[in-house]
Amino acid sequence: MGKTYWMLVTTQENLDITRSRGFSVQGVDTKNRRKALRIGPEDRVLYYVSDKKGFAATATVTQIISKITNEFGNITTIRKHSLIG
Repeated sequence: MGKTYWMLVTTQENLDITRSRGFSVQGVDTKNRRKALRIGPEDRVLYYVSDKKGFAATATVTQIISKITNEFGNITTIRKHSLIG
């Protein structure tokens, strides 16, 4: 499958956290879980910061490790994106 571009809407605070972790892990809410499972290596993620109303970063997915957290936030598994910012 060819390269796909995904827009992730986030807040400046969450983008700062993602950036401080080197874009190595990206959380998604449960309503977007199915969509997130379609993301693959070489896909691009475009970060749209809602409180700034603009695009702030892009990254390329290099690796996928799918994991799921329960409703209480206890990590049973985690979806990891190895990204190059």
